[in-house]
Amino acid sequence: MLWRVLELAIVPFPGDRASFFRGNCEMSQQDANDSIPDENTQREVLDSDGKEHSFSSLFEGVPEPKTLIIFVRHFLCHQCFDYVKMLVEKFPPTTPFKKEFIGCGEPKMIEKYKKDTGCTWPMYANPDKSIYAAFGMVRTLKKGDTEEWQTTSLTSGIWRAVKLAGNLTSAGDWKQNGGEVLYDNQGKCLWAHLMTTTTDHAGEDELKKVRESVLEDLKDEGTRSVFQ
Repeated sequence: MLWRVLELAIVPFPGDRASFFRGNCEMSQQDANDSIPDENTQREVLDSDGKEHSFSSLFEGVPEPKTLIIFVRHFLCHQCFDYVKMLVEKFPPTTPFKKEFIGCGEPKMIEKYKKDTGCTWPMYANPDKSIYAAFGMVRTLKKGDTEEWQTTSLTSGIWRAVKLAGNLTSAGDWKQNGGEVLYDNQGKCLWAHLMTTTTDHAGEDELKKVRESVLEDLKDEGTRSVFQ
């Protein structure tokens, strides 16, 4: 049991990062929409009550022009825990896109996770990891750089995992990494970033560039965001 807890509280070290982009992002490298299979949108996510929702229902046909979906690792990962807290603080509801979270654990973990992170945004579970797999999100324990948003120490991370040790099998695949994707409400993937290590979520500066790109798109389209 202890070795599992230790793996769930990995300390980050230098690693690589890979992103692909589309749209007005000046750092665009390839067409994300062509790289992601359409069948992604038909896969299911579960809410905290275990109710099924199609992945596409999170962004397609919704009032908001753009939706940012953040895929976290397992629900006991302290790196992702810190990342979610940073997003809640730095990207409030006035951010010009809807925000959703997906984790690879069981839906019963969602409410506790939201309470501990202070997250009020919608959160879902994809315990069979079908959407992670369709995006090509990797399974690895490769350690990455220590990011500026990481505040939880190794000791605190281990202690949090120990306190929730009864949920180890419900937290999700501890090797599964995530990423961030941006969709418009027509179902087109506009931007995506896939993690290659346990810590390389898209950083605050990277997401600010995406935010500025979204604002430019909305301005060009003559669309007034519901968040403005």
